Amino acid sequence: MASIHPTAIVESGAQLGENVTIGAYTVVRSQVRIGEGTTIGPHCVIEGRTTIGRDNRIFQFNSIGAVPQDKKYAGEPTELHIGDRNMVREFCTFNLGTAQDAGVTRIGDDNWIMAYVHIAHDCQVADRTTLANNTTLGGHVHLGDWVTVGGLTGIHQFVKIGAHVMVGFGSAVSQDVPPYMLVDGNPLAVRGFNIEGLRRRGFDAGAHRRGQADAPPAVPQGPDLPAGPRGHRGAGPRGAACRRRRGADERLPRGRDARHRALIRMDAAAPRFAMVAGEASGDLLAGLLLGGLRARWPALVAQGIGGPKMAAQGFEAWWPHDKLAVRGYVEVLSHYRELVGIRNQLAERILAAQPDVFIGVDAPDFNLDLETRLKAAGIRTVHFVSPSIWAWRGKRIEKIRNAVDAVLCIFPFEPEIYAKQGIDAVYVGHPLADAIPLDVPRAASRAALAIGDETVVALLPGSRRSEIQYIAPRLFAAAAEMAALRPGLRFILPVVPGLRHLVEPLRKLHADRVKVELLDGRSHEALAACDVTLVASGTATLEAALFKRPMVIAYAMHALSWQMMKRMKYQPWVGLPNILLRDFAVPELLQGDATPERLADAALAWLDDPAALRGAGSASRAAPGASPRHRARRHRCDREDSCALSSSA
Repeated sequence: MASIHPTAIVESGAQLGENVTIGAYTVVRSQVRIGEGTTIGPHCVIEGRTTIGRDNRIFQFNSIGAVPQDKKYAGEPTELHIGDRNMVREFCTFNLGTAQDAGVTRIGDDNWIMAYVHIAHDCQVADRTTLANNTTLGGHVHLGDWVTVGGLTGIHQFVKIGAHVMVGFGSAVSQDVPPYMLVDGNPLAVRGFNIEGLRRRGFDAGAHRRGQADAPPAVPQGPDLPAGPRGHRGAGPRGAACRRRRGADERLPRGRDARHRALIRMDAAAPRFAMVAGEASGDLLAGLLLGGLRARWPALVAQGIGGPKMAAQGFEAWWPHDKLAVRGYVEVLSHYRELVGIRNQLAERILAAQPDVFIGVDAPDFNLDLETRLKAAGIRTVHFVSPSIWAWRGKRIEKIRNAVDAVLCIFPFEPEIYAKQGIDAVYVGHPLADAIPLDVPRAASRAALAIGDETVVALLPGSRRSEIQYIAPRLFAAAAEMAALRPGLRFILPVVPGLRHLVEPLRKLHADRVKVELLDGRSHEALAACDVTLVASGTATLEAALFKRPMVIAYAMHALSWQMMKRMKYQPWVGLPNILLRDFAVPELLQGDATPERLADAALAWLDDPAALRGAGSASRAAPGASPRHRARRHRCDREDSCALSSSA
């Protein structure tokens, strides 16, 4: 028995099934038929020759079965058919069909139709679609099974959209879309296959690569309905059109084929790369790598997470690189949810775009999990800059095996480590050897920074926010100590773009009486111009060695992170120059040892040793490009990077 609110109006002739609920102030006209178990909310109008199936839920303020918004409509007895188990949210409008087409607007089963959706006359919506808020379907539009349409999207009349298509938010669809595609934009553009959607429905994610995903019709053609004015056929009677068709599923093979896991040769003129580089050092290396890749493929497309150095090479950054500039267990935990959210969203975008190769640049804690997921989906994955498994956390080798097809190594001893584990690895050299000239432009850099005969100390506290928090105060305080002992010193600190607001207050707090000049970037000029540098452990230490500058390496982090990380290292050194030389060629002052007094004493010791200054310090021997063997490798790194990427396994 139907439940009808006392304020509702149900005209004589309307047919209501068992357990139908009609809400307050709703109007149901005489030619309406509603199947059992359907709930109609308050303030709705259901009119015309409208048939609604079983177990639907229609929320308040909907207009269903109104006459078409078509000037040719002259009151013909056309219809609206709605299937079973549909969810229709607030303020939707569904119109009757017209005599110019099949005469029926049809909505299938199990659809999720959100607020303010308009479905115009003669539309044919199949099963299990999702239409997000403010989606508008013009007249005669056909949607196949499992189509998802993002909010604020308009679909032009007579457009057909095939099964399993995903249309992105805010798109303008004025052309037909083949099945299985991911499309978005205005004008509309194909972004790849809807891999994530297909995977969620149990399809083999690698099938599209094997060319076996031939497409079924977007909507089943009804044998008993005439062609419309543009040759489009209707969706057939309700029983045939609105039940789920299995043909689309059966055309995608279920078995996994190992062939899609292999490296492939990229012969295309415009290969597509997805890349992730975290923090400033990764952006620098990735920018150099992109320069070499673009020399090989001028029309390449590169997208993902990156910074200004990558952008200068035409990279499209979906997220800025500084989102990943976090180091240390405690520090990562405080950003964990944000980082995981970014990684999940990024994975979906990459799976949709289907690039030729994904390149993770350093940032192993972020990239390896992402690479594992992409590789499992059939995307070729390359990791550039080997994780320091030879220094600490060696068990990561198994994770690397599962995550990547190849590793591009920047140090010559690394490929042998991977070869013993059966992992493809290539020594490509360090891109910085190309970026930093053999003959250091000291005079030009000092002139560019307006430095005369002063003795200059460069402070490089790192590019991560946590490094600014824990290391910058110690370097500023060390500068104050040095200035007190030697008043004529000049201090410069290159600031990573976007972090000046963090650095400036620390300068005022710890070195208020010392003139420390903050530079906007320009770290290479600062290193070339300085007489000694206090530098955070990381890529900057290798840059200092390439610039042949004496250095004192410092590092500090949250106390708990330090306790956890120091137990995992295998070697006594943390600075790259010392690791390469396997000796304490330059001082390392870490955590509790990195006091302002000890940092100042170590830096002044360099300045007090003229022989060390003339020889640029023994650490310069560690720099790729400083020895004859590495001179031969200059101007080859970028070329070998691109060659390694285009070789087959």
